[in-house]
Amino acid sequence: MKFRELCIVCLCLFQFTACDNNDSETKVTNPLYLSALVDGMQESDVAYRFQGGQAVGLWLSSQEVAGSLKNADIAINSCFVQSAGGLVSEPRTYLKGQDNLVIYGYYPYSSDVKNDPEAYLFSVELNQDSCGKCPGGNRASDLLWTKYNGRYTNAPINLTFHHLMSKVVLHVRSDSDVSGSFFDAEVFVTGTKTQAEVNLGTGKLTPTGKQADILSAEILEVPQGYEIAREAIVVPQIIGAGKQFLEIRTLGNYRYIWSGDKDLLLEEGKQIILDVLIKEGECSITIKEISDWKDSGNLVIGEAIESAPTYKLFDFYNRKGVQGIVIDVDDTGQHGWIVSLDEVKLEWCTAVMGTYWPASENKTDAVANLKGVLAVDPSLKAFPAMKWCNDKNKGEITGWEMPASGTLEMFAEALFKENPQQTVEKFNETIRNCPVDASLKSEVRIDWNDLFTKNFYLSSTLSATGRVRVAGYYYGSYNISTESQNVPYRVRAFYKF
Repeated sequence: MKFRELCIVCLCLFQFTACDNNDSETKVTNPLYLSALVDGMQESDVAYRFQGGQAVGLWLSSQEVAGSLKNADIAINSCFVQSAGGLVSEPRTYLKGQDNLVIYGYYPYSSDVKNDPEAYLFSVELNQDSCGKCPGGNRASDLLWTKYNGRYTNAPINLTFHHLMSKVVLHVRSDSDVSGSFFDAEVFVTGTKTQAEVNLGTGKLTPTGKQADILSAEILEVPQGYEIAREAIVVPQIIGAGKQFLEIRTLGNYRYIWSGDKDLLLEEGKQIILDVLIKEGECSITIKEISDWKDSGNLVIGEAIESAPTYKLFDFYNRKGVQGIVIDVDDTGQHGWIVSLDEVKLEWCTAVMGTYWPASENKTDAVANLKGVLAVDPSLKAFPAMKWCNDKNKGEITGWEMPASGTLEMFAEALFKENPQQTVEKFNETIRNCPVDASLKSEVRIDWNDLFTKNFYLSSTLSATGRVRVAGYYYGSYNISTESQNVPYRVRAFYKF
């Protein structure tokens, strides 16, 4: 059964404009309302698809331009992101009195698409297990596409987004008497083409490029009778008979592979659930189900209409299983940043300096820094501070991160730049009064008479010399610095709402 739930995003995306002979601008107040349908969505999941910098790209035209999207006369690959009012573009997009409206849209947004939108080269992530540890999970591999062709109307315009990729779900069991033998095993979907040439005017694609292996992502909810569950988003294609399709590598260095004796069809917009049995050292696979793509986790377009609460600095935030203290808000009070209720003291890295050189120097993008660390240590075992923050992403909750240095400095400034003793006490008062068990929260403890203790918090950002960018209170005032990776400092997780 295909689930499609309507998420009406009431957003004034465009205003109509007309110019007279003096080039003056007259704005008509009729707004354009968009709603979104996404294949495989249930009502409970239609709230937070495009948070944390995720975005869609749209072409808008007064006529059909599927053969050449560059000829769109209203907007070309315009980036739409989520704001307090829904999805909006920056700079704003304006219509000029057109009655007809044709919209072509896709996700995830890429600025490179406009170069050749009829032959866009899209790649799925190869390490989807690492992507699953990042805010947003492996959604970057989930290519979505939509088209609308109609007339302008004051009523909501439905954009129905379709999955262009295929999803492989793997349920793994064995005849072993030893429980946990597949704990933390790596499961690869092998021998598939991982790129597709996509025509974003028609939504048609062709698999291309070399074959590669995809490390599947962990599914936390494991069906009864199975040891582990994994999923991978792949390019639709046919896997020929006799070609290897699966490889499992266990922590005990056991290796299991499977090659089918028949062609295996991976269809666009479908998911295939495979029963993987390891018996007497051999791997066999049975197809349990082929169905329309289903998602259990937060895949929507825009933000569901609701009376979202407003917040101010140091308020207690408690929504949809996420709790923290507000440390920054936008003008609406509905969006901003929170920090975790608890804090710990940990090293950035426990390995000897020079063992790892992660590409984690981004001052604004914590996800980029996380990916840099995952590239050198997928388990994060040598990076305890980052692992502690990332481990807060459990079940349906994603978005917690170890902050980039720019975000951390915002928090440190809020606490320590002006009247630090009074400000920290206000922060601590919220911590004390929030209705959460005392074991799950930590006040900011500082000895104000001690000028020489470095009360620093760790960011996820490294300097060019491999030192950690930190911010906090030192020598009587707000301070930013760089410190050794091996020295433990304070850590709080950050979440953008």
